[in-house]
Amino acid sequence: MTDIWLQLHEYLHHEILARISPKMHMKYAGNNLGFSAFWADVQIKVIEQTAWKPYWQQMDLENSTLDLALLRDYDVTVLLNCMGDGLGEFIDSNQENDLVCIKLRELYNTTCAELRKRDSTFNPAGKDRFEEYLAERGDREEIDNARVTGSRCIHCGSSDVHSKGKEWQCGSCGKRFRKH
Repeated sequence: MTDIWLQLHEYLHHEILARISPKMHMKYAGNNLGFSAFWADVQIKVIEQTAWKPYWQQMDLENSTLDLALLRDYDVTVLLNCMGDGLGEFIDSNQENDLVCIKLRELYNTTCAELRKRDSTFNPAGKDRFEEYLAERGDREEIDNARVTGSRCIHCGSSDVHSKGKEWQCGSCGKRFRKH
């Protein structure tokens, strides 16, 4: 059995170290607070730029453990963000019924419940963000295709869009965007 958080922590640690050059280490020599803030910024970028669906697919979620009680609030939040991004990628690729996605969603819901216990301001209504994101898939796809169809403005979302040669122009915000 492997611990999900330990594997994720090792992965993030490895990816962050790969992005921090020796020169950057020297820049923060003796400035632990500054280096910690820099590390956190790099970690955010790693999380944003990682394709999480393949990460979760390669992990054996059925035979892994997750003891949230041992984690700091910050670590629970990091875990939740990585799980949420992965779930979004499953939805975007129309694989929300994939067994890995279903197990990841169970873990995500457990993690949300733990964070709600620790922080009453976290999603106090208990909204199911997975279901919300799934329900909005059609809107996201329409906006993604807006450059081709001209059905929506990519800037404000208005449907008052008109063709102007090689561009579309929004009648609501006035902005133009190129056609594909």
